[in-house]
Amino acid sequence: MVEFTDYECPFCRRYHRDTFPLLKQRYVDTGKVRYVVRDLPLDIHPGAVVAAEVARCAEAQGRFWPMRDALLDNREELSAARVAALAAEVGIAAPPLQACLDSHRFEADVKADLADARAAGLDRTPSFVIGRERAGAVSGVRMVGAQPAATFAARLDELLRAR
Repeated sequence: MVEFTDYECPFCRRYHRDTFPLLKQRYVDTGKVRYVVRDLPLDIHPGAVVAAEVARCAEAQGRFWPMRDALLDNREELSAARVAALAAEVGIAAPPLQACLDSHRFEADVKADLADARAAGLDRTPSFVIGRERAGAVSGVRMVGAQPAATFAARLDELLRAR
């Protein structure tokens, strides 16, 4: 399951709070589903690209999931100062984070995710591709929006039964 997200998106936060924990517990934590997060920063969210880079820089320090949680939980206020405070709260070392951001180490990766999303016809967040991975590419059903967990579960269960 691939999620395309924007850290300033209110619907991404809704999915993150209401749906993802249930899917994580039932499918990801049990090893039934591989979950991948990719970036789809929307033009209407001025801090989305930087937030995506922050999440990737946090991943380089082994702190992606805590930083993702912090970014989505605080999506209304992602100023540089607030992001720095959030990073410190989740245990991210400031000097390497700043060096990562200053160098735009992951800018190309964020742009590649954006291009892949657009090529798949995805232009809203959150968007998902639920399917199978073959030769490094995921093919499957596209879903858009913060759907209820039951909607995702039905599709995931269908795929798992078809194995």
